[in-house]
Amino acid sequence: MAKKFVRYVLPSVNSEHGNAYDVLNFTINAMVKCGCTQADVQALQQNAMSGDYWHLREVCQNAIDVCNNIRKQQAMQQNRRI
Repeated sequence: MAKKFVRYVLPSVNSEHGNAYDVLNFTINAMVKCGCTQADVQALQQNAMSGDYWHLREVCQNAIDVCNNIRKQQAMQQNRRI
């Protein structure tokens, strides 16, 4: 049976977990699960925290998009082996 690909989605601005700390924490956890290095995580933190809330969301969304692409490629590779 083919492995399904489940996307990471940032918490909504209006949700309980839409504050900057939760968004950044969610993104860091996603990056770690995708195998990003500690240097990548630190670079994300510095970049995300260098601006306002909307800058943080944009930087985090870009990182989440990269994680989703990595997960999609991993799922496709595993499905080819089956």
